[in-house]
Formats: sequence, structure tokens, C-alpha cells
Amino acid sequence: MLVAAILTVLISVAQQNALGGIATDPYGANPFENLGLFYFYIFLTVLVYAFAMTALQATFYGYMKLYIQKGKDGFELKEVGRQVAKFFFPILGASIVTAIIMIIGFILCIIPGIYFAVSLSLIYSALIFEGKGFGNAFSRSFELTKQNWWLTLGLVIVATLIVYVLSIILSIPSILLGLKPMLTNIKDFDAAMGMNFSVGYYIANAITTMLTYLLSGFPVIILGFHYFSMVEKKERPSLLQKIESINKDE
Repeated sequence: MLVAAILTVLISVAQQNALGGIATDPYGANPFENLGLFYFYIFLTVLVYAFAMTALQATFYGYMKLYIQKGKDGFELKEVGRQVAKFFFPILGASIVTAIIMIIGFILCIIPGIYFAVSLSLIYSALIFEGKGFGNAFSRSFELTKQNWWLTLGLVIVATLIVYVLSIILSIPSILLGLKPMLTNIKDFDAAMGMNFSVGYYIANAITTMLTYLLSGFPVIILGFHYFSMVEKKERPSLLQKIESINKDE
């Protein structure tokens, strides 16, 4: 997460420079060069975020799987690493496919996009906990959420709002540090677009980004427990009892 946060900040610095170049020299020898760089850095930011979130999901779910199988003290950290390596690309592939499906749904109409987002929210749990391939995990997620779609939607909304509010609170220091150069150059648009932030701003931004990435694991954990709750209700395998023992053992 720290590496992803640092990369995100470095990309944002380069993106700011490209934006400053657009503002200060919009009719230069190659007016589209800075614009192209700007969008390229946006793509890199999305790519880093996708890899970070994939690693986070694989880590949390891999840990939960080993905890259920072997108990609290029955496995080592390197086994979690093997779980991450094993499921990283399946999760990444599933994320890409589900993202495409949701984007198409939102383009056609907002409601189908929301429906697919909720119905596919347990696909990663099915991939890791049940060892299913993408097609079977896809069907399994629909199967588990079908009878409790509104409950799943509520959990997703609440978890997302919590992460959003906490992320805003964590962003306050970097926002305050970034306001000074913005207010200083507010009368000079070109200077404002090409302004340089302090080192403290970039450090605060890196810390905030890392903590925000970690906070993004909260919905992942919630959906993991929700998965076991749905399986318990539907098939009664007593897995929920094993999950509940986590709090008792801690």
C-alpha cells in the first residue's frame, strides 16, 4: 500500500506539471503533448489503484480463508503471500470484466449498472473461498445475492459512505497544506496552474492516499462476512460459526 501511495503521489506531481504546461503554453510547438501526458497520468493512476485494490482484496480474503481452514495460529504470513500470488490475477481479471459489465449497465441506464454492481459484489468471495472459476463465481454471486439483494445494496452503501467520510476527514491536512499556494496565486491563473506545492503537502498526500487505500478494505471485509452469512442461510454449512470465532479469539 505504501508503494502504491507513493506512486500515486509521484504520478499526481507529473500530472500537475502537465496541467501547468497546458495552462502556461496552450499554443506551443506541440499543444497536444501535455494534454496527452495529462490523460496518460490519469490512466497510470487508475492502473495503480486497480493493482493496489486487487492486492488488498487478495490479502484480506486470503487471510480469512487460511483463518477458517487452519485457525488463528495455524498458518504463517508467507502462506498469506502465496494466497495473494495465487488469486491476484483471477481477482484482477474478474474486476476488469465486472467493471466492463457495470459500465455498460450504467451507459444503458443507471439502474442496470447498480443491479450488476450489487449482484456481482460476492464474486471475489466465490473465487477465493470456494475456488471457483470466473464463470462459476459469476453465477454463484448472482445466486447468493438474489434473495438478499436489498440487504447487500444497503451494506455496500453504508460501507462506501463510511469510507468516503473517513477519507474526507483524512484528506483535511493535505487540503489545508495545498490551499496556501492556491490562495497565493489565485489572481494569476497561469501561476496557479503551474504552482509548486510544499514537501509537507506531498508527504501528507502520500500518507492520506495510503490510509485511504487501507480504508477501502473495509467494504471488502464487510462483503466477506456477508458472503458467509448468505451461505449459512442458504446451505447451512456452519461456516458462519467459524467466522464468528474470530472476535472471540482476538
